[in-house]
Amino acid sequence: YIGTPAFIDNVHSWPLVKKVDGGAWLEFWDYLVEKEKPVVFLWVEHDLGPATLAIAESFRTSGKPLSKHPMNHTIQPVGSWRGTWGDVSREIERQTGLETRHTVIPDADGRWHRDLTKAFIYQNNHGLYPDVDFPTQATLDLGVKFGTLEEFVRMKIVPMFSE
Repeated sequence: YIGTPAFIDNVHSWPLVKKVDGGAWLEFWDYLVEKEKPVVFLWVEHDLGPATLAIAESFRTSGKPLSKHPMNHTIQPVGSWRGTWGDVSREIERQTGLETRHTVIPDADGRWHRDLTKAFIYQNNHGLYPDVDFPTQATLDLGVKFGTLEEFVRMKIVPMFSE
């Protein structure tokens, strides 16, 4: 089983950041999770495929029956890094050169569903995989090369605001 955390891709695809006042500054937002609370991020487009393939290949090439593989019947959390929404906001500001104001929206009910609001409240209060380092040693040992926040912002966010 592959466990996934917050998708950093949503900053680009929803988007969670936009120009305000004719491009004088950027508005950045997230749901419920406080600006400096630790969050595990996954760059889906860049990292999920290679990590999933590496895990699957480890089963295929291990030479062991599936039932004897050390990852069998386990949850393998796949995350690119642990940071905060504040880190994301600051990195966007650093790379774009535009003031970036961060807002935390108090619920996800209007856009999504109450259950998602509950999940974000849980994450804000307890974290997600609080005792796991990201990327995990298991995925690093399989040779997966994960992207970074800096790379994500440079490749996906900066082009959104280039003149």
